[in-house]
Amino acid sequence: MPNAFRKDHVSYNGMDVYYNGVDTIAEKTRYARESLGGVMIWGLTQDTADRSKSLL
Repeated sequence: MPNAFRKDHVSYNGMDVYYNGVDTIAEKTRYARESLGGVMIWGLTQDTADRSKSLL
């Protein structure tokens, strides 16, 4: 799914797939930094090397 990084939900092979897209991650990060003091990243192996699509 070429533009899936922009969404939180896609249909793939007849299945609904839910995850956090770039905009949702940005909002969650902003909230965590302002209200909770920070974030923790468990693993980065599933993130892309393409900086324009990366969740970091």
